[in-house]
Amino acid sequence: MTISEDMEVDPVPAASIVNHRSTRFSGEIQTCDLSELSAQSLDELRWLYQWLEALGKYSSRDLSQPTVLNEFEALVTRDSVARVIDSTRNIRAAQQGSIEVTRILHDLRGTALHQLVGIVDLWLSGRVFGGGLPAAAILARDHAKFMRHSLIGLDEQSRLLDAGRCLHGVENLRNRLLQLVFVNADGAVRIDFAANWNGEFAITCPEFSTVLRQLYNLMGNAVRHTADHTILVRVFPMGPVKPKSLRLVIANALTQADRATLSPSVLAKLWHGYTTTGSGLGLNASAALVAEAFGLECPDRAIDLGYVGSRVTENGYICWIHWPIVIQDAD
Repeated sequence: MTISEDMEVDPVPAASIVNHRSTRFSGEIQTCDLSELSAQSLDELRWLYQWLEALGKYSSRDLSQPTVLNEFEALVTRDSVARVIDSTRNIRAAQQGSIEVTRILHDLRGTALHQLVGIVDLWLSGRVFGGGLPAAAILARDHAKFMRHSLIGLDEQSRLLDAGRCLHGVENLRNRLLQLVFVNADGAVRIDFAANWNGEFAITCPEFSTVLRQLYNLMGNAVRHTADHTILVRVFPMGPVKPKSLRLVIANALTQADRATLSPSVLAKLWHGYTTTGSGLGLNASAALVAEAFGLECPDRAIDLGYVGSRVTENGYICWIHWPIVIQDAD
């Protein structure tokens, strides 16, 4: 089997992926108010958001045009990238924060922003690769959305506009992921995306960005560890006739060193916050959000019941999350 074929195998065939909610996910645990962050953080957060918004506008412009490229270059200087890094380091909770605030701050410092900085840094160093600048613009646009959807008070006008009903689904992923390229310490990493279902799984932009933010965390992990400069993303409906949820799967080939590290005991702890290289909050936050989306009482239930998880095969590392699809006339 190949790793792509491994991804098609249902990792929890005996599990019953059931949505216990009576109402659609609305992100109850994914937001905090600006007042929950330190006063020193606010100016830097606002500058970062405005910079990302400005950069994100180039996701719909032709960067092969010299005048457009010159405008873009004026935004991505060494000074601006240094300020981005300093800004994220200086974001703090106003006081001893809750786990929810800690998870939000983790994502504000990472997810799409981490890849954006990596791409721009390589480009400023003269290491040009295909698709890098358009990818940077997409990442900036997405991270700006993550910020305003997570931080109440940052951009209320846009956040409230985004909250209106607007279906999002697989096509939104396809349009984005087929244009993206990521980077790691060795250079560019290709994203191999495929889906055999094309429906919707979010009823608002904030719900879609919640799923997307989780994917960026999982893809970021895969990018750091891939042994062949490729990561794979797949979407599968759960149920052959009338699916009620989908499974989003991310995979990468493993080095021998990483394979040795990912013992069964380590795999069992990953989604609970344990990590071999970082904070571990990304996986634990995903478990919490999936639990909320399906109406489970806690992240541990999502992990124990197979709503999220990881496994190692002969071909590499595979992780997944589930999410409820949109059932028309029911939400």
